Amino acid sequence: MFIFTGFGVFSPILGFCALFALGIISTNNVGTSFLAVDQVGALIFVAASGINYLFGDYVNSRPGRVLIDPKTREVVELKDSHTFFWIPMQYWSFAFLLVSGSLALRGISEWLATIPT
Repeated sequence: MFIFTGFGVFSPILGFCALFALGIISTNNVGTSFLAVDQVGALIFVAASGINYLFGDYVNSRPGRVLIDPKTREVVELKDSHTFFWIPMQYWSFAFLLVSGSLALRGISEWLATIPT
């Protein structure tokens, strides 16, 4: 495909599932503090990052098919790539970690704003 190859489509799907879970948690906990919602959101994105990295590393490290050209005796390996926007899917985990860090910082800043001076 133009945007993704192989299982690379699962990186954005996993990110949207994490956003969906965060949305469900934040709408069910309207009366709670931002810190609690953002901490859970950060943990959700850390978990999504771990799942994405492990799955991406597994599918991209599988051995390819080795073929030998009968005329030139050249060895060629045919290997599937699993990318999203030409980036291997396990590297999208670092984007998930950035979202997780920003949620954690947002929760801490909201908490610090509530402390009386």
